[in-house]
Amino acid sequence: MVLHFALLLSEPLDYISRGSAGFVNLHYNSLRFPAGRLRDRETMAETPQKILYVEDNLDNRMLVQRILQAEGYEFFGADNAAEGLKLARQHHPDLILVDINMPEVDGLSMTRQLKADQVFSKTPVIAITANVMRGDRERTFSAGCDGYIQKPIDVDQLPRQIVRFLQQESR
Repeated sequence: MVLHFALLLSEPLDYISRGSAGFVNLHYNSLRFPAGRLRDRETMAETPQKILYVEDNLDNRMLVQRILQAEGYEFFGADNAAEGLKLARQHHPDLILVDINMPEVDGLSMTRQLKADQVFSKTPVIAITANVMRGDRERTFSAGCDGYIQKPIDVDQLPRQIVRFLQQESR
């Protein structure tokens, strides 16, 4: 797990862990995923697909950015709904990931605005959220979200989930 996470980082990482057998001290210098590591070349488009992630937590946004850029996607990130709507209109992403719990305008309100706009009515909007209470998933779908990814983000599954959502969109 630590090695996998370290591969996502572009900055050096020092990690010291105390386990039942003693200490482990790992140091990684600027390790990166090679482009397209988890996706096979057949699923990579000649023109990178654009993905917008609207998330107020910088750490979450950077993690997803590193995963998706390593997979060959063009990534755009916004820290609030207003900036996300602006970037969506500028770049016309193929897929929009949105955090549900954001200050000022939440992800569900942003999704409703996007889906009301003819330009984005067919663009898949995927909720990424820690909300797991009864009814949360249903609320995301009723707001217009086309999918749901639960936090914490599984770095192994996220690329597969993205491919699946993009393939559904192209049908």
